[in-house]
Amino acid sequence: MRLPQRVLNRLKQTKKPQRHVVAHLLGLMRMLPGRATFRTMSRYSPEHERTFARWYDTDLDWVSLHKTAITGVVPSAHEQALILDASFVPTSGKHPSGLARFWNGRHSRPEKGREISTLAWLDLTGHCAYCLSVEQTPPSPDPSAPEATRMDVSLDQRSRVVTAHD
Repeated sequence: MRLPQRVLNRLKQTKKPQRHVVAHLLGLMRMLPGRATFRTMSRYSPEHERTFARWYDTDLDWVSLHKTAITGVVPSAHEQALILDASFVPTSGKHPSGLARFWNGRHSRPEKGREISTLAWLDLTGHCAYCLSVEQTPPSPDPSAPEATRMDVSLDQRSRVVTAHD
């Protein structure tokens, strides 16, 4: 049995129709040329693009899916760690959601855009990192007096992911 199907079958809180949909989407994404839009996916699948839109509207516990897949390929004897990394995402436009001033390491200065925080599972023995969770960093309402620091936001993400999926 293929790894995606084994991983999906081990997710007990996910119902069988949703597991079937995710398996179909994962297989389709691997063979698509170019961008994965609903229209492109409907060209290479018997499903209509509206069906894909409805599927994407349902929630899936991606962290459990990722964790189950990672534990299936990383031996428990390997040294492991969790790491956090923030990445700047340049954004065009004046009013997209989450727009604020974030640190852009490429230019070594704060710039207007978005930031994503990635929580990864690090396999030290195998020299590999696996993405566990990605979230957009919320902008602080007032840069002079932020209610929560960026570190607080990152630690909150870590604690939510770790405590909810132990």
